[in-house]
Amino acid sequence: MPNSLDFQKSITRELEVVKNRVRDLIGNANWPEEGRYKEAILTKAIENQLPSHISIGTGFIVRQIDHENYDLSKQHDIILFDNRYPVIMKFGNFIVTTPSNTLGVIEVKSNLTPSLFSDAFIKLENSLINIFDTFDDKFIGIFSFNFKKPNGDNFRISSNHTIKTTLKQSRGIVNHISLNENLFIRFWKREDGQSLMNPILAENDFYNCYDLKDLSYSYFISNILHRLCDNIDERYWHSFPIIGTKERNRVETIEIE
Repeated sequence: MPNSLDFQKSITRELEVVKNRVRDLIGNANWPEEGRYKEAILTKAIENQLPSHISIGTGFIVRQIDHENYDLSKQHDIILFDNRYPVIMKFGNFIVTTPSNTLGVIEVKSNLTPSLFSDAFIKLENSLINIFDTFDDKFIGIFSFNFKKPNGDNFRISSNHTIKTTLKQSRGIVNHISLNENLFIRFWKREDGQSLMNPILAENDFYNCYDLKDLSYSYFISNILHRLCDNIDERYWHSFPIIGTKERNRVETIEIE
C-alpha cells in the first residue's frame, strides 16, 4: 500500500535539504545569488513532475493593446508555459511570451516578513492585472522558503494587520501561497465555499489559511499539477493525502472586501 503522506512530506524535506546545502557551505556570507539558487531548487522540483508539454522559464509576458501599444509584465521568477505554442523569444530558460500560452506565474522569495509579503503580493497583482483577461485557469503563486512568523508558533494571519489587509484588499489574482513548510494559503471563489468540508458561506471570494505540517511545499506543487493538467483526478489521493482533505487543517478564513 503506497504511503503517499510520507511521500509528499519527503518533497518538503528534500527542498529543505537542498536549500540548506549551499548555506552550510558558505555560512553567514552575504551571497547575492542565493535567491536565484532557491528559484532553481523550486524550478527543478516542479519540473520533475510536469508533463512534457509544460515548460518552465523566467522572463516577461507581453500583451498587445493595439498596433502601437503593449502591456509588459515585470520580470517573473518562474513562468509556466505550454511549449506546443511558440514563444516570442527564448534563450536558455529566459523567455518573452504572450498571455495565451502562459499557464502560471510564481514569485520565489528567500525570506519573507509581513511587510515583504505585502510588497511581493501587490507587485505581482499589479504586474499581471492588465496581462490576462481571466485568472480562473492560471496558477499564480508566491513561494517562500522562510517566513519569519512574528509571534512564533502562535502566529495567525488574521492577527497580523499587514498580511490580513493585503489579503482582504486582494483582487483575487494570487491564488496559491506557500509561506514555509507548514503555512499554506489558497484563494477560493465564493460559490466554491459551500462544497468544502466544513462549508464556508461567504459573501465574497476568500482566502483559506492552513497549517499543513511539512506539507505546504508539496501541496503547492500538487495544486500546480491539478490546476494545469487534465484527467489526473485519479491520482488525487496521492497528490493530497490528508484524510478528510486539508480543510481539517484550516485555521482561518479571510474574506475579500
